[in-house]
Formats: sequence, structure tokens, C-alpha cells
Amino acid sequence: MDLMLVKGMPLVHLYYEHHALRPMADVDLIVREGDRDRAIRFLQDKGWKRNSLATDDDLKYRHAIQFIKGEKLELDLHWHAMPECCHADYDNLFLSRSRQVEMEGLQAHTFEPTAFLMHTVIHWVRWTEDPHIRWIADAMLILRREGEKIDWHRPVREASNAGL
Repeated sequence: MDLMLVKGMPLVHLYYEHHALRPMADVDLIVREGDRDRAIRFLQDKGWKRNSLATDDDLKYRHAIQFIKGEKLELDLHWHAMPECCHADYDNLFLSRSRQVEMEGLQAHTFEPTAFLMHTVIHWVRWTEDPHIRWIADAMLILRREGEKIDWHRPVREASNAGL
């Protein structure tokens, strides 16, 4: 099963000097839509429980679902990269361009720099209750560390094609 770590955890690992500099409340994973049910079963077998507010309709109409383990652990399982574009062609733009990272001895995949920047900026402009300032800092660190690797034409083309 293809699995990617996204948002806070790989951002901290790749771009921040210390984990205390980038707050995060959960871990975010993306699997391909076809692997969603298998990933859910795996998480449940490992003791993770779906958030009590999550319904089976969320599996049909949303892009992610939250899992909780114990009192403090939260994990968001995504099967689409963006809630605005829930289809495999768009997901492929993110999932097919990955890079391998090692975190705490674990081999994982995450976005390559252009996809990471796109994902970050889209989160930055979307309304949420979370403070947006951290997404701005995330984008700046990606640009500082990997600005020469960014394909500036791709985000414009892909956002336009997806209607973002």
C-alpha cells in the first residue's frame, strides 16, 4: 500500500531545526483511494478508533477521516490530497511525485518540493480555525531550503486544470 506522510510531521523533519518550532496536533497520512478500506482496517486492528463524529457518509463524500487512540493521539487518514479535488487524477499529481524520507528509523514517503509547496499554499488560503501563520512559515521554509527545485509553471497549470 502506498502511504505518504504529509503536513506537520514531514515539514518538521525536513525543514524545521526542532520539533518544538512547528506545532501540530495530529499525524496526517495519505493512501490511494483504492487502499482506503484496507488502511482503515489496519488502523482499527492496531487500536485506532474512528472519531465518533465520523460516519460512513464521510467515506463516500469526504477526503479524510480522523482516528483517535487513547486520550491524546490523533491521526487523519486521507484518501484524497485535497478536499477541493476528490478524484484520482488530481491525487496522482501529488502521490506520483514523492520522495523517500527516514524519520526515527522509519522509511516513509512525502511530497517532493513543488507538491509540498502547492499543498501548503492551498492549506494557507483555505479557511480554518487553526492559525494560518504556520502555513506561511512552512511555505517560507520550503522556499528557503528548496526554492531552486520548485517548478513554478506546474502549480499554476495544475491549479488551473483543477479549478482551484
